[in-house]
Amino acid sequence: MTRLITLMFLIMLAAPMFATQPAANEEVADTTTFVPGRFVSLAAAPDGSVYLLARDQRVVKIDKDGRQTEIALPQINGKPVEFSDMVVRDGQLLFCGFPYADIYALDLRKSSVYKVIKTGSDAKNLLNLAVKGDGLCVRDADYNLFSLVEGKPATHLDKNAELESDAEGRTVVIPSPAQMGDKILSAGRVMKDDGRLFWVAPAPESPKQIMSIDFLGTDAADRYIFRVVAASGELDTEYTLHAVVRGRSVASMQIPGPEGLEMQHYFRLAPDGSILLVQADSLGREGIRLKRLQLKDGEFIAAPAAQG
Repeated sequence: MTRLITLMFLIMLAAPMFATQPAANEEVADTTTFVPGRFVSLAAAPDGSVYLLARDQRVVKIDKDGRQTEIALPQINGKPVEFSDMVVRDGQLLFCGFPYADIYALDLRKSSVYKVIKTGSDAKNLLNLAVKGDGLCVRDADYNLFSLVEGKPATHLDKNAELESDAEGRTVVIPSPAQMGDKILSAGRVMKDDGRLFWVAPAPESPKQIMSIDFLGTDAADRYIFRVVAASGELDTEYTLHAVVRGRSVASMQIPGPEGLEMQHYFRLAPDGSILLVQADSLGREGIRLKRLQLKDGEFIAAPAAQG
């Protein structure tokens, strides 16, 4: 009887301690930044700020400390803009969009008038944009890829080349997934732009197979960052980040997929080497959660961010 009373007394003392712990799904446990709205793309600047292109054609800037401000986008030819992608370069936001054959640059210090950048190509219906060395890389709706340097004719790139580039402006080539039986699968091979083999993505556990690979670019330590998508059906898709050095994966991490998002880019490599990752809001609000992952000591970790 004495032992039973003692046990009950210890449980009574412990109960308040357990009651004060927040539930795992409460917002207090979430260290990502909440941004209200529906978004198309994201881009990052060297000062640590992040820019989100909204579907209602405004831009939301998130400072490194989490403060959010809006940038209204000027019209084009008296009509609201219809941009699909965006990058940051030299203090400017650069945009492309399906209705346009040109790139539009907006100076962040005087965001009232666009500078028009001619692509110098026959590309139309532009969808995606990336910085490529001293120039740009643009992809159209037919998946044609062009390297652009202002004032020079555009260079048509291999259709299997990736949009993003390394620090020297060179990209990688990932052969298109091919029909294998009743599935369209990737061989998991990544080639350099001169045709040499660069990396073979690790095979997932059976019965999953590699569906696709995306190149995010290189970080400050010259590690090549890839996202690998693997699945065996529609309900078991997994998304994995890999950091690759000299053809070998030195770190990997599974990340959430784009469920609930309608974005051209829901992940992107920032100039500081961190990886920006967007997720749908876990609380069901109209908005997104922005997370920043950092590769440290061979592991991807989530860096602290402002509370939403």
